[in-house]
Amino acid sequence: MTSLRITLTGNVEGGKFHPDDKGRWHAWAAYFDKRRVVVTLEAEHKRHSDKQRAWYRAEIVPAYAARLSVGRELPLSNDQAHIVMCAAFLGLEETPLGPVAKSTRDLDTAQMSTYCEKLVAHAATEWGMHIRTPEEWWANRNAEEP
Repeated sequence: MTSLRITLTGNVEGGKFHPDDKGRWHAWAAYFDKRRVVVTLEAEHKRHSDKQRAWYRAEIVPAYAARLSVGRELPLSNDQAHIVMCAAFLGLEETPLGPVAKSTRDLDTAQMSTYCEKLVAHAATEWGMHIRTPEEWWANRNAEEP
């Protein structure tokens, strides 16, 4: 049987869990009613920012997709390039289905900055490619929109 993993956020006060999304909490509690479950608690950490993710997806990923597609009959999509980049720069994790690229999903702001810096440096040193800084991209993105 496949394991189902649900992530909910909230606060613990007085020994009780107070979910941010009470409706979702009640739906999952009803789903698991009368079943044994394993509950894991961890302190919430700040994920990378929306601006970091926007720059990464709009500037870095398309540049890598274009470069990694050189010489290919069928070019890589941005999503495919993202997976290749994650595997190469973040590594792999073992799953029941085999090795899978680690995700950027849970990187905090410092980890995401380090990851992006490595990608930009690699593009510059290996391919002579200039990828705009977040500030350059942010300043020019409105001028580029139709």
